[in-house]
Amino acid sequence: MRSISVFLILGIVLSASVFSTSTCFAGFSEQQSLFGLSAGPAALGDYDNDGDLDLVISGNNDGIFYTKLYTNNGSGTFTENTSTPLVGVQSGSVAWGDYDNDGYLDLIVAGHANLFVPTLKLYHNNKNGTFTENTASGLPTAVDECSVAWGDYDNDGKLDLAITGDIADIRSSRIYRNNGNGTFSHVTSAVFTGLNRSSVAWGDLDNDGDLDLVLAGVSSSGNFGRCYRNNGNGTFSTISTFTGSANNSIILGDYDNDGDLDMAAVGGFSSSRYGKLYANNGSGVMSEVTSAGLPAAYWPGMSWGDYDNDGKIDLAISGNEDSGYVSRVYHNNGDGTFTDAAAGLTGVYSGCTLWGDLDNDGDLDLVLSGYTGTAWITKVFKNTGTVYNTKPSAPTGLSFSGGPNGEVIFSWTASTDSQTPSSGLSYNLRIGTAYGKDDIFSGMANLTTSSGYRRVPAIGNAQKRLSWPVKGLSGGTYHWSVQAVDSAYAGSNWAMERTDSICIISGTVRKPDGTGVAGLSLSYGPGLTAVTDNNGYYQIFVHQGWSGTVTSTPSGYNFVPANRQYSKISSNQTGQDFTTTIFGNMPITFKNLRDPAIAWVDVDGDADLDLIHNGYWLDGYYTRTEGRIYRNDSGVFNEVNEPALAAAKGEFDALDFDGDGDVDVAVIGESESDYDHTGIIALNDYGNFTSSISTAGLSSSSQDLGDFDNDGKLDLIACGAYTLPSSITIPATELLRNTGTSLSKVINSIVDVYAGDVEWADYDNDGDLDFALTSINSTNTMIYRNDGGTFTNLNLSIPDGYKLSWVDYNCDGLDDLSICTTSLVYLYRNDGGGAFSNVASFPTVSTYVQSPAWGDFDNDGDPDLAVCYHDATNATYRVAIHRNDGTSFTELGEETGLANAWGIVAWGDYDRDGDLDLAVARYGSVQVFRNNQSTLNTVPSAPTGLSATMTATETTFSWNAAADAQTPTAGLTYNLRVGTTPGGSDVFSTTADPQTGLRYVPEVGNARHMLSWKLRLPVRTYYWSVQAIDSGYAGGAWAAEQIISAVRISGYVRLYDGTPISGVAVQASTGGTSTTTDNNGYYQIWVLTGWNGTVTVNKSQYMFNPASRSHTDVVRTSPRARSQI
Repeated sequence: MRSISVFLILGIVLSASVFSTSTCFAGFSEQQSLFGLSAGPAALGDYDNDGDLDLVISGNNDGIFYTKLYTNNGSGTFTENTSTPLVGVQSGSVAWGDYDNDGYLDLIVAGHANLFVPTLKLYHNNKNGTFTENTASGLPTAVDECSVAWGDYDNDGKLDLAITGDIADIRSSRIYRNNGNGTFSHVTSAVFTGLNRSSVAWGDLDNDGDLDLVLAGVSSSGNFGRCYRNNGNGTFSTISTFTGSANNSIILGDYDNDGDLDMAAVGGFSSSRYGKLYANNGSGVMSEVTSAGLPAAYWPGMSWGDYDNDGKIDLAISGNEDSGYVSRVYHNNGDGTFTDAAAGLTGVYSGCTLWGDLDNDGDLDLVLSGYTGTAWITKVFKNTGTVYNTKPSAPTGLSFSGGPNGEVIFSWTASTDSQTPSSGLSYNLRIGTAYGKDDIFSGMANLTTSSGYRRVPAIGNAQKRLSWPVKGLSGGTYHWSVQAVDSAYAGSNWAMERTDSICIISGTVRKPDGTGVAGLSLSYGPGLTAVTDNNGYYQIFVHQGWSGTVTSTPSGYNFVPANRQYSKISSNQTGQDFTTTIFGNMPITFKNLRDPAIAWVDVDGDADLDLIHNGYWLDGYYTRTEGRIYRNDSGVFNEVNEPALAAAKGEFDALDFDGDGDVDVAVIGESESDYDHTGIIALNDYGNFTSSISTAGLSSSSQDLGDFDNDGKLDLIACGAYTLPSSITIPATELLRNTGTSLSKVINSIVDVYAGDVEWADYDNDGDLDFALTSINSTNTMIYRNDGGTFTNLNLSIPDGYKLSWVDYNCDGLDDLSICTTSLVYLYRNDGGGAFSNVASFPTVSTYVQSPAWGDFDNDGDPDLAVCYHDATNATYRVAIHRNDGTSFTELGEETGLANAWGIVAWGDYDRDGDLDLAVARYGSVQVFRNNQSTLNTVPSAPTGLSATMTATETTFSWNAAADAQTPTAGLTYNLRVGTTPGGSDVFSTTADPQTGLRYVPEVGNARHMLSWKLRLPVRTYYWSVQAIDSGYAGGAWAAEQIISAVRISGYVRLYDGTPISGVAVQASTGGTSTTTDNNGYYQIWVLTGWNGTVTVNKSQYMFNPASRSHTDVVRTSPRARSQI
């Protein structure tokens, strides 16, 4: 009896440390009973670096919350360390991690503190068995219903922290980045669904060299489970979803030894328990293994570990099943199924299970805690098995290289192990600044080469890979090694330490204005790239003595210098800057056509500019012509064959010829040979050219559409040559008037020319279109003034040339003239009154491909010049950009990126990013160069003060000037639209979107610089508006639509018996229109509002009653008039 009493007294006094030798079952025996806790987490880790695993455990005992730290005595038994009072929590999380890389494990504790106060505390290991709270960490301090996990998500060698749970009473899931100075910062770019009563785990699910994240718990929308891929840039994206809930546990492990991390998930509620195994397909996508046989339990504890040393990870699970509280060990059968090993453990729920070789005897022991239904327990079980684990071999073949995105890649060859297959091993990397240290990248293991003892029972920090990228290293010398970790978490000896010296090549990629370019890739070897940050800065890590070339080759950019070469570098290379050229060549393939023409046109009306192209197909010498549309689909050009556009040695012009709201294309040039010519207007039905109107078929030709007679219909002027089979060349200049259904030649005294150019402009601002004409076979360039449809040559002394362009280069509201001769482009300033002065000249080439093009590429408000010329110094042709600096021009050099481009040029903002891009076509190729400048254009304001007046013969539309942030007001042009229906442009078309004002062609407005425009229109009601166009050809918003009204007088002309009379002439007196009756005898005529006059009818052999009708102050539609014989 006395002995029993003594035992009971000892049991009471030593309840936290007494040993038990009773055997629970074959294979495990209870080693020790510690202070019982439930509803709390636990973690094993060698915090005192003495070579055995210690224990921290939190939870509830009889309504009071504790966190207890136990030191391993070296035999797998524990003594409580009370030197540091740790905050007691439940419904939370604890985790070991060396966050400051000082070689000692630090501790984080989070959850409900006593009185249910949300708490998170970070404890720094003082290396003497004590801990100090880090109160300046920047981590949230009010956290509960939570889970935390350490993991280096950004590969910089410093442990970051994932937290999921209630943060300040708000469901949250966050990552906090380790700043390296004891503080942490919330990674706001990493956005996850907020959870509580949750679990979190890090793991490289897709084996791409960075840690992905798994979350499970309860969101505001209900149960939640998701795997997130680390995108490597601070953001995460969903890989796959799975069953999640409150009261759950998720753990990652390679149960099938196929080299990737799988997942077990257990949890739920009493009515919806689950236990699921998920297999990873290798890319992070999880699929349920329905044959696994895992228990359905809630308030679970769960842990992976190879308890029987057969090389396959097994499961320990506790929780509340249908049968009650259980604690079980599930043996991995190796075929995707698990079998209850009948361990006979005390059943608990709301606790934890932990594997770890507590006594260092070569097999995994077990820590179990929770609530049995009547008591709180924490028990240590010794594995009494007789199969002992051996460590894997050390990895070999260590190597080092620079990696993509400015990383350093540490690599090795696979280890072997007597128990765990090579594919089941993980690896643990350490990096230090001196021999035997890991102050850069901690392995959380004994650093002695012959030991490698793991201070945490977990897979290695390099996961399942044979290489691992590390970011953020500085130039210098590093000492590093790697060890293998098997399925029982035994670490191999460290590989023979390697010493490598790193050199950093760094610099900034900038635009010409100095703005850094973010997200550009620089290549420095096969598969090796670095990417610029938000400021354009890049870093490349290479080994000392590296030789190679750094090249920046992203799509749409050219660079100065094109690359940088290095030979056996021995130190950091700073200031290795690149400057992007203004224009970058886009990798677009176009048809190889000879003698080409190109133009930017929004053919399909989808709000971006397409490119049209024609010429001779290069399958022989002048055998056939082809036409192509390159449809712009968000910057991707798709080729469409369009026979209607086929020609060569000519040019395009594109406007809305038929007033139906889309852009038609005038085509002129040779069709199949020197003496087979074409001239048509291809009528567009929103991308389909189904019909055409014939124009002037000329070779070596030019053309321009414009309404020279102000009737609202586009006419055409063209020049070129008729070449006969006898090789006789006949120059021709043809003026064609639009009759509404066809183009009719106008007899005129205009000089006939060929191999030249013609272009409309209202140079004298009198409200009608004049034109300039030049040719190599004329004496001078001719300017013809429009005097009401009659054209008069000004007979100015301006040299002849191949090409010409009107441009208001000085933004004074007067059209100036540039002429491209055999060697120079001359610029003539319009001085007003028909006088022009030569103010500049630019070199060009002596072929017909010069085609000078004006456009405000730098968005400073004045137009600049692009022209092809011969670079005599380098014996090459190239496109030169002459920047307009207001009072002078500056020829830009290699910064343009156009050194290898030459041919016909055309401006157009194809990517709609607010600056003009450039297309260049020559013999056999077309190139598109994207404008990469930072200064973007803004559209002009809408004109105001709209008014209109109508007479019997013409209507005048007027407005006030608009304003623009770049182009001076005098430099703006205007685009007038007039229609017979709201929003319509069937009377005077604009080639612009009637709602947004977006331009379908990069051209000046149809009303030029004028603030009023007259049209010879019949009297009726019209709807009209106007927009401003700037020097970058951007159209502003339309002014509020206006209506100018007329009154319709209508009726029928009939016999007395009611029979209609057709063909009767109906005429209104002064100020009205005339018509004839239709087959129903119906007529309608239009008169001005307030009109006074008489309507008369007439037809041979008929008399009418009344003979006429008089009207006074007509303000609404007149009643019908009847007639009689």
